[in-house]
Amino acid sequence: ARAGAEDRRLRRTIVEQLLADRFGTELVNEARFQQIIDQVSELMATDPELGDLFADVMAQVRASAA
Repeated sequence: ARAGAEDRRLRRTIVEQLLADRFGTELVNEARFQQIIDQVSELMATDPELGDLFADVMAQVRASAA
């Protein structure tokens, strides 16, 4: 369960950073922007293809942080 929670948190953080880079960091604290991050993160987690691709991205992020 803990690993799943950590995956969700990391996925969400990566999505937030990608969207903030694309649309501007001034939006990060907007409630609607946070809702979109949640929606995108959930879609990525539930789509088999995107989930696999994003699992690779998360593995690379973890490896670079180690």
